[in-house]
Amino acid sequence: MLSLARTVKEPFGCRRLSIRALGHAAAGIAILTLPVIVSRSAIAQPLADPFSVGGPGSTDRLTFPLPLRSPAVRSVAVENASLSGSVLRIDTDAPVTPIAYCLADPPRIVLDLVRASCPSVSGDMPHTLTPRTAGAIERVRLVPIGADGGTRVLVDVPMLLPFHARRTPGSTGVTLEVFRLAPRYGIVVLDAGHGGDEPGCVGRRGTLEKDVNLSVALRAQAILASHGVVCLLTRSDDFAADLWDRAYFANECGAKLFVSVHCNASQRQASGTEAYYTSPVSRPLADRIQTEMLMALGRPDRGVHTCRFVVTRETEMPAVLCELAFLDNEEEEVLLSNPDFQGKAAEAISRAVLGCLRGDGMRDTLSSGVFIR
Repeated sequence: MLSLARTVKEPFGCRRLSIRALGHAAAGIAILTLPVIVSRSAIAQPLADPFSVGGPGSTDRLTFPLPLRSPAVRSVAVENASLSGSVLRIDTDAPVTPIAYCLADPPRIVLDLVRASCPSVSGDMPHTLTPRTAGAIERVRLVPIGADGGTRVLVDVPMLLPFHARRTPGSTGVTLEVFRLAPRYGIVVLDAGHGGDEPGCVGRRGTLEKDVNLSVALRAQAILASHGVVCLLTRSDDFAADLWDRAYFANECGAKLFVSVHCNASQRQASGTEAYYTSPVSRPLADRIQTEMLMALGRPDRGVHTCRFVVTRETEMPAVLCELAFLDNEEEEVLLSNPDFQGKAAEAISRAVLGCLRGDGMRDTLSSGVFIR
Protein backbone atom coordinates (compact mmCIF):
# COMPACT_ATOMS: atom_id res chain seq x y z
CA MET A 1 0.00 0.00 0.00
CA LEU A 2 1.30 3.41 -0.96
CA SER A 3 1.55 6.07 1.72
CA LEU A 4 1.48 9.77 0.95
CA ALA A 5 2.16 12.38 3.64
CA ARG A 6 1.71 16.14 3.61
CA THR A 7 2.48 18.51 6.46
CA VAL A 8 0.91 21.98 6.65
CA LYS A 9 2.71 24.35 9.02
CA GLU A 10 0.60 27.13 10.54
CA PRO A 11 1.84 30.18 12.51
CA PHE A 12 0.73 28.61 15.78
CA GLY A 13 3.85 28.65 17.90
CA CYS A 14 6.15 25.89 16.74
CA ARG A 15 3.31 23.41 16.28
CA ARG A 16 1.96 21.95 13.07
CA LEU A 17 -0.98 20.23 11.45
CA SER A 18 -0.01 16.99 9.78
CA ILE A 19 -2.27 15.27 7.22
CA ARG A 20 -1.45 11.76 6.15
CA ALA A 21 -3.34 10.03 3.33
CA LEU A 22 -3.18 6.33 2.59
CA GLY A 23 -3.41 5.35 -1.07
CA HIS A 24 -6.28 3.05 -2.10
CA ALA A 25 -8.15 3.93 1.10
CA ALA A 26 -11.34 5.87 1.59
CA ALA A 27 -10.08 8.06 4.41
CA GLY A 28 -6.96 9.55 5.90
CA ILE A 29 -5.83 10.82 9.27
CA ALA A 30 -5.43 14.40 10.48
CA ILE A 31 -3.07 14.87 13.43
CA LEU A 32 -3.31 18.21 15.24
CA THR A 33 -0.46 19.08 17.57
CA LEU A 34 -1.44 21.65 20.22
CA PRO A 35 0.89 24.18 21.90
CA VAL A 36 -0.16 23.03 25.37
CA ILE A 37 -1.44 19.89 27.04
CA VAL A 38 -5.20 20.04 27.47
CA SER A 39 -7.81 17.86 29.16
CA ARG A 40 -9.94 15.57 27.01
CA SER A 41 -13.06 16.99 28.66
CA ALA A 42 -12.20 20.43 27.28
CA ILE A 43 -12.19 19.26 23.67
CA ALA A 44 -15.24 19.72 21.47
CA GLN A 45 -15.99 16.72 19.26
CA PRO A 46 -17.71 17.94 16.09
CA LEU A 47 -16.30 15.27 13.74
CA ALA A 48 -15.62 12.15 15.75
CA ASP A 49 -14.29 11.10 19.11
CA PRO A 50 -10.61 12.09 19.04
CA PHE A 51 -8.30 9.66 20.76
CA SER A 52 -5.19 10.51 22.70
CA VAL A 53 -1.73 9.37 21.66
CA GLY A 54 -0.04 11.29 24.45
CA GLY A 55 -1.72 10.06 27.64
CA PRO A 56 -4.97 8.65 29.08
CA GLY A 57 -6.28 11.83 30.73
CA SER A 58 -4.82 14.68 28.73
CA THR A 59 -3.06 15.18 25.44
CA ASP A 60 -1.25 17.65 23.23
CA ARG A 61 -2.02 15.69 20.07
CA LEU A 62 -5.43 14.88 18.60
CA THR A 63 -6.17 12.45 15.77
CA PHE A 64 -9.28 12.78 13.62
CA PRO A 65 -10.57 10.65 10.75
CA LEU A 66 -10.33 12.68 7.55
CA PRO A 67 -12.38 11.75 4.46
CA LEU A 68 -10.41 12.01 1.24
CA ARG A 69 -11.78 13.28 -2.04
CA SER A 70 -11.75 10.58 -4.71
CA PRO A 71 -11.44 11.21 -8.47
CA ALA A 72 -14.71 11.23 -10.38
CA VAL A 73 -15.41 10.29 -13.99
CA ARG A 74 -16.79 13.35 -15.77
CA SER A 75 -17.13 12.30 -19.42
CA VAL A 76 -16.42 9.50 -21.88
CA ALA A 77 -15.89 9.88 -25.64
CA VAL A 78 -15.00 7.49 -28.46
CA GLU A 79 -13.21 8.46 -31.67
CA ASN A 80 -13.64 5.82 -34.40
CA ALA A 81 -12.55 8.04 -37.27
CA SER A 82 -9.16 6.44 -37.91
CA LEU A 83 -8.88 3.36 -40.13
CA SER A 84 -5.96 2.18 -38.02
CA GLY A 85 -7.97 2.07 -34.81
CA SER A 86 -10.07 3.86 -32.23
CA VAL A 87 -9.46 6.05 -29.20
CA LEU A 88 -11.43 6.14 -25.94
CA ARG A 89 -10.98 9.28 -23.85
CA ILE A 90 -12.10 9.30 -20.21
CA ASP A 91 -12.09 12.65 -18.44
CA THR A 92 -11.66 12.65 -14.66
CA ASP A 93 -11.47 15.57 -12.26
CA ALA A 94 -8.32 14.23 -10.54
CA PRO A 95 -5.39 12.06 -11.69
CA VAL A 96 -6.05 8.33 -11.93
CA THR A 97 -3.84 5.51 -13.25
CA PRO A 98 -5.72 2.78 -15.16
CA ILE A 99 -5.26 -0.95 -14.64
CA ALA A 100 -5.82 -2.47 -18.08
CA TYR A 101 -6.33 -6.07 -19.18
CA CYS A 102 -8.31 -8.03 -21.76
CA LEU A 103 -10.86 -10.86 -21.72
CA ALA A 104 -11.30 -13.37 -24.53
CA ASP A 105 -14.93 -14.55 -24.34
CA PRO A 106 -16.50 -12.29 -25.34
CA PRO A 107 -13.56 -10.16 -26.52
CA ARG A 108 -13.28 -6.95 -24.54
CA ILE A 109 -10.77 -4.65 -22.92
CA VAL A 110 -11.21 -3.78 -19.25
CA LEU A 111 -10.00 -0.61 -17.55
CA ASP A 112 -10.19 -0.46 -13.76
CA LEU A 113 -10.04 3.10 -12.43
CA VAL A 114 -9.25 2.55 -8.76
CA ARG A 115 -11.10 4.91 -6.40
CA ALA A 116 -12.55 6.89 -9.32
CA SER A 117 -16.24 7.24 -8.54
CA CYS A 118 -18.67 6.04 -11.18
CA PRO A 119 -21.34 8.52 -12.31
CA SER A 120 -24.76 7.88 -10.85
CA VAL A 121 -27.41 6.29 -13.00
CA SER A 122 -29.49 9.45 -12.70
CA GLY A 123 -26.64 11.64 -13.90
CA ASP A 124 -26.25 13.28 -17.29
CA MET A 125 -23.61 10.82 -18.53
CA PRO A 126 -24.91 7.45 -19.81
CA HIS A 127 -23.48 4.22 -18.39
CA THR A 128 -23.49 2.68 -21.87
CA LEU A 129 -22.01 4.40 -24.92
CA THR A 130 -22.32 3.07 -28.47
CA PRO A 131 -20.23 4.94 -31.07
CA ARG A 132 -22.16 6.33 -34.04
CA THR A 133 -19.54 5.09 -36.52
CA ALA A 134 -18.09 1.58 -36.77
CA GLY A 135 -14.57 1.03 -35.55
CA ALA A 136 -12.35 -0.99 -33.26
CA ILE A 137 -14.52 0.01 -30.27
CA GLU A 138 -18.09 -1.27 -30.52
CA ARG A 139 -19.49 -0.33 -27.10
CA VAL A 140 -18.36 1.15 -23.78
CA ARG A 141 -19.99 0.39 -20.42
CA LEU A 142 -19.27 1.84 -16.98
CA VAL A 143 -19.97 -0.08 -13.78
CA PRO A 144 -19.04 0.71 -10.14
CA ILE A 145 -16.59 -1.62 -8.41
CA GLY A 146 -14.98 -2.05 -4.98
CA ALA A 147 -16.05 -1.21 -1.45
CA ASP A 148 -13.86 1.92 -1.50
CA GLY A 149 -15.32 3.09 -4.80
CA GLY A 150 -14.04 2.70 -8.32
CA THR A 151 -15.15 2.46 -11.91
CA ARG A 152 -14.75 -0.46 -14.29
CA VAL A 153 -14.83 0.46 -17.96
CA LEU A 154 -15.81 -2.45 -20.24
CA VAL A 155 -14.81 -1.88 -23.86
CA ASP A 156 -16.37 -4.29 -26.37
CA VAL A 157 -14.17 -5.02 -29.41
CA PRO A 158 -14.84 -7.24 -32.46
CA MET A 159 -11.82 -9.44 -31.67
CA LEU A 160 -8.77 -9.34 -29.43
CA LEU A 161 -6.79 -6.36 -30.69
CA PRO A 162 -3.59 -4.67 -29.50
CA PHE A 163 -4.26 -1.72 -27.22
CA HIS A 164 -2.52 0.84 -25.05
CA ALA A 165 -4.03 2.47 -21.93
CA ARG A 166 -2.30 5.40 -20.26
CA ARG A 167 -2.86 8.60 -18.37
CA THR A 168 -3.64 11.37 -20.84
CA PRO A 169 -0.55 13.63 -21.18
CA GLY A 170 -1.18 17.08 -19.74
CA SER A 171 -4.54 16.05 -18.31
CA THR A 172 -6.04 14.12 -15.39
CA GLY A 173 -7.90 11.67 -17.59
CA VAL A 174 -7.20 8.32 -19.24
CA THR A 175 -6.70 7.46 -22.92
CA LEU A 176 -7.21 4.00 -24.44
CA GLU A 177 -5.90 3.36 -27.97
CA VAL A 178 -7.18 0.23 -29.76
CA PHE A 179 -5.38 -0.74 -32.97
CA ARG A 180 -7.69 -2.14 -35.63
CA LEU A 181 -5.23 -3.15 -38.34
CA ALA A 182 -2.59 -5.82 -37.83
CA PRO A 183 0.77 -4.01 -37.63
CA ARG A 184 3.35 -4.78 -40.28
CA TYR A 185 6.03 -5.89 -37.85
CA GLY A 186 3.91 -6.70 -34.82
CA ILE A 187 4.02 -4.64 -31.62
CA VAL A 188 7.10 -3.36 -29.82
CA VAL A 189 6.97 -2.12 -26.23
CA LEU A 190 9.46 0.47 -25.01
CA ASP A 191 9.81 0.92 -21.27
CA ALA A 192 11.07 4.25 -19.94
CA GLY A 193 12.51 3.26 -16.58
CA HIS A 194 11.39 4.88 -13.30
CA GLY A 195 8.96 7.86 -13.33
CA GLY A 196 6.82 9.89 -10.97
CA ASP A 197 8.11 9.74 -7.40
CA GLU A 198 10.80 7.26 -8.51
CA PRO A 199 13.39 9.50 -10.21
CA GLY A 200 16.07 6.82 -10.53
CA CYS A 201 19.64 8.11 -10.48
CA VAL A 202 20.15 11.86 -10.01
CA GLY A 203 23.26 13.44 -11.53
CA ARG A 204 25.40 16.02 -9.79
CA ARG A 205 23.98 18.70 -12.08
CA GLY A 206 20.44 17.65 -11.15
CA THR A 207 19.66 15.59 -14.25
CA LEU A 208 16.96 13.01 -13.45
CA GLU A 209 17.24 9.54 -14.92
CA LYS A 210 13.46 9.25 -15.37
CA ASP A 211 13.49 12.30 -17.68
CA VAL A 212 16.33 10.99 -19.86
CA ASN A 213 14.71 7.56 -20.10
CA LEU A 214 11.37 9.02 -21.18
CA SER A 215 12.93 11.37 -23.72
CA VAL A 216 14.87 8.53 -25.39
CA ALA A 217 11.81 6.24 -25.40
CA LEU A 218 9.59 8.92 -26.98
CA ARG A 219 12.19 9.60 -29.67
CA ALA A 220 12.59 5.90 -30.42
CA GLN A 221 8.81 5.50 -30.60
CA ALA A 222 8.61 8.29 -33.19
CA ILE A 223 11.40 6.74 -35.27
CA LEU A 224 9.89 3.25 -35.20
CA ALA A 225 6.42 4.59 -36.02
CA SER A 226 7.85 6.30 -39.11
CA HIS A 227 9.05 2.85 -40.24
CA GLY A 228 5.65 1.20 -39.80
CA VAL A 229 6.19 -0.28 -36.34
CA VAL A 230 3.42 -0.05 -33.73
CA CYS A 231 5.43 0.98 -30.69
CA LEU A 232 3.72 1.23 -27.31
CA LEU A 233 5.15 2.79 -24.16
CA THR A 234 4.73 1.55 -20.59
CA ARG A 235 4.60 5.24 -19.68
CA SER A 236 4.41 8.30 -21.90
CA ASP A 237 4.34 10.82 -19.08
CA ASP A 238 5.96 11.40 -15.70
CA PHE A 239 4.27 8.82 -13.47
CA ALA A 240 5.44 5.72 -11.63
CA ALA A 241 4.54 2.30 -13.04
CA ASP A 242 4.94 -0.96 -11.16
CA LEU A 243 7.64 -3.26 -12.59
CA TRP A 244 5.27 -6.23 -12.74
CA ASP A 245 2.64 -4.11 -14.49
CA ARG A 246 5.18 -3.13 -17.15
CA ALA A 247 5.90 -6.78 -17.94
CA TYR A 248 2.19 -7.68 -17.77
CA PHE A 249 1.35 -4.88 -20.19
CA ALA A 250 3.88 -6.15 -22.75
CA ASN A 251 2.55 -9.70 -22.41
CA GLU A 252 -1.09 -8.66 -22.78
CA CYS A 253 -0.29 -6.62 -25.89
CA GLY A 254 1.33 -9.64 -27.49
CA ALA A 255 4.50 -7.64 -28.07
CA LYS A 256 7.24 -9.18 -30.21
CA LEU A 257 10.05 -7.23 -28.53
CA PHE A 258 10.53 -5.34 -25.27
CA VAL A 259 13.26 -2.78 -24.54
CA SER A 260 13.70 -1.03 -21.19
CA VAL A 261 15.68 2.23 -21.26
CA HIS A 262 17.80 3.24 -18.26
CA CYS A 263 20.80 5.30 -17.18
CA ASN A 264 23.47 3.64 -15.10
CA ALA A 265 24.98 4.49 -11.71
CA SER A 266 27.88 3.14 -9.68
CA GLN A 267 29.38 3.63 -6.24
CA ARG A 268 32.72 3.90 -8.01
CA GLN A 269 33.65 6.16 -10.90
CA ALA A 270 32.50 4.28 -14.00
CA SER A 271 31.53 4.99 -17.60
CA GLY A 272 30.19 3.21 -20.64
CA THR A 273 27.25 1.35 -22.13
CA GLU A 274 25.90 -2.12 -21.32
CA ALA A 275 22.87 -4.33 -21.92
CA TYR A 276 21.09 -6.99 -19.85
CA TYR A 277 18.86 -9.94 -20.71
CA THR A 278 17.43 -13.00 -18.92
CA SER A 279 16.28 -15.60 -21.44
CA PRO A 280 18.67 -16.97 -24.11
CA VAL A 281 16.08 -16.02 -26.73
CA SER A 282 16.78 -12.37 -25.83
CA ARG A 283 20.52 -12.55 -26.47
CA PRO A 284 20.37 -11.60 -30.19
CA LEU A 285 18.40 -8.44 -29.37
CA ALA A 286 20.81 -7.57 -26.55
CA ASP A 287 23.80 -8.02 -28.86
CA ARG A 288 22.22 -5.83 -31.53
CA ILE A 289 21.34 -3.08 -29.10
CA GLN A 290 24.82 -3.09 -27.55
CA THR A 291 26.50 -2.98 -30.95
CA GLU A 292 24.34 -0.11 -32.18
CA MET A 293 24.74 1.83 -28.94
CA LEU A 294 28.53 1.58 -29.07
CA MET A 295 28.61 2.82 -32.65
CA ALA A 296 26.17 5.66 -32.01
CA LEU A 297 27.29 6.88 -28.59
CA GLY A 298 31.03 6.15 -28.64
CA ARG A 299 31.18 5.22 -24.97
CA PRO A 300 33.26 2.37 -23.46
CA ASP A 301 31.96 -1.15 -24.02
CA ARG A 302 30.85 -2.70 -20.73
CA GLY A 303 29.43 -5.77 -22.44
CA VAL A 304 26.22 -7.80 -22.47
CA HIS A 305 25.20 -9.57 -19.25
CA THR A 306 22.51 -11.89 -17.93
CA CYS A 307 20.23 -10.64 -15.14
CA ARG A 308 17.08 -11.39 -13.17
CA PHE A 309 15.34 -8.02 -13.52
CA VAL A 310 11.54 -8.23 -13.33
CA VAL A 311 11.01 -6.55 -16.70
CA THR A 312 13.32 -8.97 -18.51
CA ARG A 313 12.38 -12.06 -16.47
CA GLU A 314 8.58 -11.80 -16.51
CA THR A 315 8.13 -10.78 -20.14
CA GLU A 316 7.19 -13.51 -22.61
CA MET A 317 9.09 -12.10 -25.61
CA PRO A 318 12.74 -11.15 -26.24
CA ALA A 319 13.40 -8.46 -23.63
CA VAL A 320 16.46 -6.30 -22.98
CA LEU A 321 17.32 -3.61 -20.46
CA CYS A 322 19.91 -1.18 -21.80
CA GLU A 323 22.02 1.19 -19.73
CA LEU A 324 22.88 4.18 -21.92
CA ALA A 325 25.67 5.66 -19.80
CA PHE A 326 26.45 6.63 -16.20
CA LEU A 327 24.43 9.55 -14.89
CA ASP A 328 26.62 9.86 -11.79
CA ASN A 329 29.65 10.37 -14.04
CA GLU A 330 29.85 14.12 -14.62
CA GLU A 331 31.12 13.81 -18.18
CA GLU A 332 28.42 11.34 -19.16
CA GLU A 333 25.73 13.33 -17.33
CA VAL A 334 26.46 16.24 -19.69
CA LEU A 335 26.02 13.87 -22.63
CA LEU A 336 22.85 12.24 -21.30
CA SER A 337 21.18 15.63 -20.79
CA ASN A 338 22.01 16.65 -24.39
CA PRO A 339 19.10 16.23 -26.86
CA ASP A 340 21.52 15.21 -29.63
CA PHE A 341 22.94 12.39 -27.50
CA GLN A 342 19.42 11.28 -26.59
CA GLY A 343 18.55 11.26 -30.29
CA LYS A 344 21.57 9.08 -31.09
CA ALA A 345 20.55 6.63 -28.37
CA ALA A 346 17.00 6.49 -29.79
CA GLU A 347 18.41 5.86 -33.28
CA ALA A 348 20.57 3.02 -31.98
CA ILE A 349 17.66 1.32 -30.21
CA SER A 350 15.47 1.74 -33.30
CA ARG A 351 18.09 0.23 -35.62
CA ALA A 352 18.48 -2.78 -33.36
CA VAL A 353 14.72 -3.29 -33.08
CA LEU A 354 14.16 -2.99 -36.82
CA GLY A 355 16.99 -5.40 -37.53
CA CYS A 356 15.50 -8.01 -35.19
CA LEU A 357 11.99 -7.54 -36.58
CA ARG A 358 13.19 -7.95 -40.16
CA GLY A 359 15.51 -10.78 -39.29
CA ASP A 360 18.34 -9.38 -41.39
CA GLY A 361 21.68 -7.73 -40.83
CA MET A 362 20.85 -4.56 -42.75
CA ARG A 363 21.51 -1.31 -40.91
CA ASP A 364 18.93 1.39 -41.52
CA THR A 365 19.75 5.01 -42.14
CA LEU A 366 17.29 6.72 -39.86
CA SER A 367 16.34 10.33 -40.47
CA SER A 368 16.83 12.68 -37.54
CA GLY A 369 13.78 14.56 -38.85
CA VAL A 370 11.47 12.40 -36.73
CA PHE A 371 13.22 13.28 -33.48
CA ILE A 372 11.21 15.05 -30.82
CA ARG A 373 13.14 18.20 -30.01
